[in-house]
Amino acid sequence: MHDRKREGVGNFADNLNEPLTFVNHVLQFQIPDAGATLSRFVINTTVGVAGIFDPASALGVQRTKEDFDQPLGKWGVEGGPYLVLPL
Repeated sequence: MHDRKREGVGNFADNLNEPLTFVNHVLQFQIPDAGATLSRFVINTTVGVAGIFDPASALGVQRTKEDFDQPLGKWGVEGGPYLVLPL
């Protein structure tokens, strides 16, 4: 029972990241991936009860992980120092 609860919380948190992933795909001009990410978000938010369940994976819409360093790298921004705050 606890595993199902953890999975639901994890799915919910993953669903919250989908809009950021969508923006990153758009910034990299990866329009098909952006469409898939938007589809995942809509399906999981509606059918998946606010993202607690993951019906999009069952439908074959795969999750991709993107963050803001990838568009910056694509645009030619060099790596540099950064600060990590333990919040």
